[in-house]
Amino acid sequence: MCSLTVVLCVLPACDGAALAAAPAAAESGARGTRDRAADRADRADRADRADRADRADRADRAARVSADVARLHQRAGEVARRYERERAAVRRHHAETERVARALRHERRTTERLRQAAGRLARERYRSGALPYALLPLRSLGADAHSRLRGDRTLARRLTEAQARGRRLAERERAEAARTRELAARARRLNADVHEVERKLAEARATLRRVVSRVAHDGQCVVPGRGARRAPGARAGLPAGSPLPRAEAGGPEPDRAGSRTGTGGPPRAERGGPRVAPRAAWTRPVAAYTLSAGFGRAGARWAHRHTGQDFAVPVGTPVRAVGSGEVVSLRCGGPYGMSVLLRHARGAYTQYAHLSAVLAARGERVRAGQWIALSGDTGNSTGPHLHFEVRRGPKSGSAVDPVSWLRRRAVSLPARVDEERRRS
Repeated sequence: MCSLTVVLCVLPACDGAALAAAPAAAESGARGTRDRAADRADRADRADRADRADRADRADRAARVSADVARLHQRAGEVARRYERERAAVRRHHAETERVARALRHERRTTERLRQAAGRLARERYRSGALPYALLPLRSLGADAHSRLRGDRTLARRLTEAQARGRRLAERERAEAARTRELAARARRLNADVHEVERKLAEARATLRRVVSRVAHDGQCVVPGRGARRAPGARAGLPAGSPLPRAEAGGPEPDRAGSRTGTGGPPRAERGGPRVAPRAAWTRPVAAYTLSAGFGRAGARWAHRHTGQDFAVPVGTPVRAVGSGEVVSLRCGGPYGMSVLLRHARGAYTQYAHLSAVLAARGERVRAGQWIALSGDTGNSTGPHLHFEVRRGPKSGSAVDPVSWLRRRAVSLPARVDEERRRS
């Protein structure tokens, strides 16, 4: 009886304690859930900040590398042009040295003939026992002797003049030879500089290809001197004071291959820019290249047919506007990768795709031959190349054959154009 009573008394007390502890347990569980959720949110936020920082670092590195590539192209062009000038000067001085040497040999032969003539004359006088006419009084000489005296003096004068000319030519030959050796030494140093710049350029191109692929995958455009920007607001102009100078950002003027009055022959090779044609209206999109996939080509790589002309070029090759126009679109992702679309007169549009960096801003007016981008390997690409497309409108589906289109504008596209690289 007592045990039952105890139980009856204890059970209500236990139920009351449990009921009293339930809110505290629920609050503790909710607090734990909130803490875990906050911890997950904090980790996600840290991961997001780290991801944004990584993207920014990749974009900044890509911008720096692309600026280095553009500068090295400029530097390579300058060094190559100086090297060619020095080689031309060496050839000119070498030719002048050869000309002087031939003249010197001629004078020496003339001098030798005059000496032999004077020797024969002296031997004849000696054998005859006659005094030289120059030692006899003039009044004692007859007409024939006077004539011979004039001949002796003429021979002596000619011999003296030939000897003087020979000495002058010998001095000039030595000077020209010394100048030729000096110029040849300078050309060798410049040739070594060309090799060094090209080595650095090759390394920078390889680095650019590695770092740009991730940036393009993030949907960003590489802008040398400005990091990376998303396509809608990308501003690719390079103001004074930025890592890439304005002269490099603008690029060179077009070559004579694009002038309306030109023949459309191969352009002068571009190392940071070819020589300019002041009134060129159209030019090639790249200076040195090998044509690869052509317009209308079918294959598994394209949904229907190829809509442009591909130019096989290394990553980081300067891409030029084929004609004056306005930048109407910059895209930083998708099948074309980084791409630039220009609008020209009479409703023509040109697109430059699979780029590694953009050098022109949306809305910017560009001139024929101006650098607008660096070639790359972004988007749906099987290797480094430039995809060049000509359209009748801004959207896809209106493409025309770029080769025929440029040919009608006096610009030919040989299957291959190599850079000038004449070296000793």
